Amino acid sequence: MSPRRGSAVRGAQVTARALALAAVLAPPLAAQRSEVAILAGIVQSPAVEFDRVTSPTTGAPVYTRERGRRIPGASVGVAVNGALRGHVFGELGLVSHAIERRISRTATGDHTGPFVATSTTEGRITSLWMGPTYRFVDRERLAVGVIGAPMLQFLTGETFGEASTEDNAARSRVKLGLLIGLRARYWLSDRLGVQLTVDDAMWTYPLLQHGSEGTELFPEAHQRTPRQHDLRVQLGVAMPLR
Repeated sequence: MSPRRGSAVRGAQVTARALALAAVLAPPLAAQRSEVAILAGIVQSPAVEFDRVTSPTTGAPVYTRERGRRIPGASVGVAVNGALRGHVFGELGLVSHAIERRISRTATGDHTGPFVATSTTEGRITSLWMGPTYRFVDRERLAVGVIGAPMLQFLTGETFGEASTEDNAARSRVKLGLLIGLRARYWLSDRLGVQLTVDDAMWTYPLLQHGSEGTELFPEAHQRTPRQHDLRVQLGVAMPLR
């Protein structure tokens, strides 16, 4: 099996496990007044994923600067909402989007110079969250609310693997983050509505450790990426479950 095909299979397995977990958690929400939304949209990732200075030889004063970027693709997802009490609802959601990860490097020994080489790999990020939403507008036709919930990020594909990105691979393929967002839903009829969601997915993750980080010349280790803010805007259809 080729590395690319193996990465695709592993990505599908992780997504399947996330869907299985969602299926286990969904029934408690469905027991109350509940709705489901099927969504599609776009994701905007930070301009710089990481920026670090390393040395090809541990202890040698010859350094290279490496910078990473994530270029996201279209997103698809599903969200189930169930009434808990008053204007408070519970939401279980799943969103997945493809990414292209670009890692640029300067010439060896010229860490302040221009980037001269860029490698590109592909992967996928799948998010699973469950938490409360508060609807400050909850009318017969229109519902508007906010959400704050813990979130699991599943990082799949060759773009997060050591074989293709070496020390710039993620130390772990599953990360915990925080999701905050806005929900707006308008019912066109008793059985069909449209929903707009705007989310900020906040998370960070450590890169694999490089032996030259934390040296006397470069004492600040950049093993953990800065906080990532993935802005997701999605539009879809909503239907009541009961």
